[in-house]
Amino acid sequence: MQIEYSSRERLGSGVALGLPYEAADAVTARVLQARDVTAAYGLRHEVFAKELRWVPQSDDGLEHDVYDAHAKHFGVFRDRKMLSCLRLVSPEHRYMLEKEFRSLVSPDHDIRKAPDTREVSRLCVSFDERGTKVRTSIGVISVSMLLYRQVYQWCIPNKVRYLYLVVEYKVLRLLKMFGFPCVLVGEPTRMPDGVTAAAAIMDWREFEAKNLLARPELVDWFNQDQEFQGALPPRRPAAYSGRQVFL
Repeated sequence: MQIEYSSRERLGSGVALGLPYEAADAVTARVLQARDVTAAYGLRHEVFAKELRWVPQSDDGLEHDVYDAHAKHFGVFRDRKMLSCLRLVSPEHRYMLEKEFRSLVSPDHDIRKAPDTREVSRLCVSFDERGTKVRTSIGVISVSMLLYRQVYQWCIPNKVRYLYLVVEYKVLRLLKMFGFPCVLVGEPTRMPDGVTAAAAIMDWREFEAKNLLARPELVDWFNQDQEFQGALPPRRPAAYSGRQVFL
């Protein structure tokens, strides 16, 4: 796996140019251990407190809340630098959808609080890594795609099938376009900061079934890891054309 970036893309989007990654194993995604979680809090503070100003800045430069104690944390690293992170909140605890984002959920939707369900929140990518691209067997992808694969590889053996998420509506449309079957659970809503947000639920089994037909190489890549063997090992069709996925 090789890492590359486009200077034109980065400069045009206002994102810092940064350095290219030269080693194939320079970028890794993993479930965070206790020693790693502080790095996630630091990245979240940079994004949610200093950049977006969604939460107050703290003196210690860390952003954390009551949901963290009941969450599984995931991150993408280059050496010891965290590039991206998110958390999955356990159904035994209240979801943000049940409080902070309750207005995004339709009164007709019963929020699922079962052992096979988690809520995704605090998804972010470091400002100077948003233009970074990773060259893989399925094509050129973003750093966040490595994060999604790691989440999948944790969810399947832990029998987690459904994920709730709240994202910008335009991000939700992109996720759907790239093969993630997100279904709205309420109407997209314009938030006080001007962002149109949407709440949705995604089914990993639907992700597998849909992409085994449309993008079998994507499911194959999600299952490719020396330490992971998915519950649904895909087979490439004889007419496999080497299509590439970009996200």
